Amino acid sequence: MSKMWKKMENISFQTIKKINPGCHRIPDRCFKVGDTTMPFCSRCLGSAIGHIISIALLLFGVLPNLFLSTLFLIIMITDWGLQYLNIIISTNTRRLITGVFGGLGVGSLIWNTFVYIYNTLL
Repeated sequence: MSKMWKKMENISFQTIKKINPGCHRIPDRCFKVGDTTMPFCSRCLGSAIGHIISIALLLFGVLPNLFLSTLFLIIMITDWGLQYLNIIISTNTRRLITGVFGGLGVGSLIWNTFVYIYNTLL
């Protein structure tokens, strides 16, 4: 097992709660690498990836518009809601994918807001 995963294994739940207070860190909903459980859930991992993608899209000037950003959020919220209501059992892969959509949606809304404010002030 790599040193990085060993270090991640030692991150305490309290540290994760400070970084991401919304992450529940339920072991069944976290990816595993070997015997090591990641210190954050699949959806939070996807959300972080989505945020990074939104930064890359900002740099290339191709952020999704308000409609798409909202649609991306609806995709994640729908998966969460269906799971919460016990209508479907979500998988870690689905949580990761919908988390990417949600993170991209939130990131795009934030960056589009900053771009709008910047363009309005200049």
